[in-house]
Amino acid sequence: MGLSVFLGCLVCIIGMAHASNLLVVKEKKNMDDAVAYCESQGLILVKETDSFKHDDVVNAMTEAGIKNDDIWINGDIKSSKEVIASDGDILDDYLPWQSGQPDGSGDCLQLWAGVGNKWDDTPCSVTKYFVCDEKTSLRVLTNKKSFDDAQADCVRRGGNLAKDNSATRNRALLSAVANYPNEDFWFNGKVEDKVVSTTDGRIQYCYSNWQSGQPDNSGDSIQLWAAVDHKWDDTPGSNKKMYICEL
Repeated sequence: MGLSVFLGCLVCIIGMAHASNLLVVKEKKNMDDAVAYCESQGLILVKETDSFKHDDVVNAMTEAGIKNDDIWINGDIKSSKEVIASDGDILDDYLPWQSGQPDGSGDCLQLWAGVGNKWDDTPCSVTKYFVCDEKTSLRVLTNKKSFDDAQADCVRRGGNLAKDNSATRNRALLSAVANYPNEDFWFNGKVEDKVVSTTDGRIQYCYSNWQSGQPDNSGDSIQLWAAVDHKWDDTPGSNKKMYICEL
């Protein structure tokens, strides 16, 4: 039988300020084969990094007629219960485990339909439907940190705070934070005497997106300021905010 897929192209979620591009694959595979299939399509097995992505996945499953089936999502569960995605990303900011899980019954991560699509560990050899997603280098982290601690966490994950160095990249950052219209975000920007630099010491000459009247010397770190549609604002780096890593 041929491969059956459901393309969730621009699956709009009512009440949310975004859309998603998800590929629901309705041919059961083990975890390794599911990861490999997504990669062969230039995609990645979906990573549930926040509740918005989780809702996207469940919505796509519903439209594909498999809401009552268990599916693979991206996650290798280590002995320490740390969850690592196939691209090396550490999944520790959003952990919707079913109560009592993980219980050591397997090393791979599924959405368990029988308990409302919560997370569960299960053997990787079992075959299940699965969902692929677009690859992105941007990861929004919602556990608020100071600028320096946010940068350190991005480094721990194998990247850095995301740079905002072009109009194209700015659009990508704004898309990444669209679900959080009332939250400020750290990105990779420091300012001194109105000169912008990044954590690698490079001076950024060619692009800026300051709010009118900024910078006003109120701080040495640059945020995406929610009050003005996430334009740039200088503010003390000791303030704790959500942040965007580039991995």
